[in-house]
Amino acid sequence: MSMQRWYSITAEEIIPAFLWWILGGVASLASLFVMMSYLLRREVRRKTAELARQNEELVRKNEELRAAYDQLTAMDEELKDNFYQLRKSESALIQARKKLNLLHTLISQDIRNAFFNLAGFIQISKESESFDEAKIIFEKEEKILQSVQDNLSFSEKYQNLGINQPRWQNFEYVLLSAISHLDLSHISRRIDLPDIEIFADPLLEDAFLSIMDAIARQGDQVTRIGLSCQKNADTITIIIESDGQGIPANEKEQVFKWEYLGKSGTSLFLAREILSITDISLQETGEPDAGIRFEITVPESEYRIVETNE
Repeated sequence: MSMQRWYSITAEEIIPAFLWWILGGVASLASLFVMMSYLLRREVRRKTAELARQNEELVRKNEELRAAYDQLTAMDEELKDNFYQLRKSESALIQARKKLNLLHTLISQDIRNAFFNLAGFIQISKESESFDEAKIIFEKEEKILQSVQDNLSFSEKYQNLGINQPRWQNFEYVLLSAISHLDLSHISRRIDLPDIEIFADPLLEDAFLSIMDAIARQGDQVTRIGLSCQKNADTITIIIESDGQGIPANEKEQVFKWEYLGKSGTSLFLAREILSITDISLQETGEPDAGIRFEITVPESEYRIVETNE
């Protein structure tokens, strides 16, 4: 008003009306911007919270899927292991069936030969002219009947070969159980083996008994037995060695034949057959006149070393 009085002019003459409209529009736009910014921030916060919840849900689902995947992986590994064990058992049973057929054939041949010889001696004894001559023939007939009895006992003892599935067995425990049937009190023992288990037929103890009996048969010249092992690329070789006379070079394979040293139930022939059911090999590699040395070679898939927690 003072300006109007002093200069005799009005406010409309200083600030044009259109500028007021512009200022009013800017103010409205500013208010609208503020309101839109508020609404936008609120929507962003809402969307952010929603995305955070969705992300937590995805993380939870991902953890569930990962746990399910781990469980499926474990089940797959278990199924693979079970399938592998079944295949091993099936292969071992097939091998055992072949061994049984072989034993049946060999025993049948021995019994037939025994009865053939017995029939011959009976005929000779009928034609004997003296009691002394007949007595000698009767003694031979008695030996033949004893051999038949041994064959039948042997057949009865090992008729279950391969009937039961192979299983994991502690090497040292089974060996000690086997030698408990023998008198080795005069022999010192040194065992340098890890805690090893081998996958073998349940008759493994009989195989070890045959091996240790072959050593014990050398008598008082054997004073020590040592057990050790040698780890190879894909096998492990368990060595059982003794001092004493040893086995001559020309008999190293002969000792594993069916006929060698009779069939009293502790033949090395049978020991090799039992071990071979699960692809374990047995051979004698000692130097003549330097003691016996048996090497039992076990494939990588047929043995495991048990780790002990100290």
